[in-house]
Amino acid sequence: GHDGPVVWGEFNVARSLVVTASVDGTVQIWESATGTAHGQLIYHPDRLRVVGFDRSGRRIATGCWDSAARIWDVDSGRLVAGPMWHRNSIGFLDFSPEGDRLVTASNDHTARIWDAATGQSLAPPLRHGFLVREVRFFPDGERVLTASDERIVRVWDSNPPETVALRVRHKMAFRTARLSPDGKWLLSASTDGTARVWNATTGVARKWEFEHSDSL
Repeated sequence: GHDGPVVWGEFNVARSLVVTASVDGTVQIWESATGTAHGQLIYHPDRLRVVGFDRSGRRIATGCWDSAARIWDVDSGRLVAGPMWHRNSIGFLDFSPEGDRLVTASNDHTARIWDAATGQSLAPPLRHGFLVREVRFFPDGERVLTASDERIVRVWDSNPPETVALRVRHKMAFRTARLSPDGKWLLSASTDGTARVWNATTGVARKWEFEHSDSL
């Protein structure tokens, strides 16, 4: 197990596995049915911030305070791609539905798209005015969502990936953004005390919003 606090965990449905990441610089994969370790600890040169499976459950990607993302084979623990470098730590990442690309979000105010087989950058950095909190591929893999501390959620066409297809705004910073399973709707939550549902193609918000008495 880990020797420090666990900062991230994720479940993979395809293989019934769980992965956890710790500030002690280790990642551990677990059998969800038994709680036993699946393979050995995977060591990193710095504290972990985020970890995620690809859809198949055969690979994981990790984001670290050393400003690099890495892709690992789940069964062998072998590094298969990376390190993929930002200029600051990586706080969020997501595999494309087909598993051929990885998108990463960094405190360096950029998101980046990488070839998940080679670790090579596929496009110039997707630049933002503040740190990028969250990134997600759409279910069809053709668009990417980014949410940053400049109070904007952007939707980017993946080809060319530097083209901004859509922007939606809150009054204050975003906490998180989620896509509906069909990719048609975007749910955003903000420190302004609201959550809103947007049309992911037009950017038009539903007339109502979920209001709270404090930040989300």
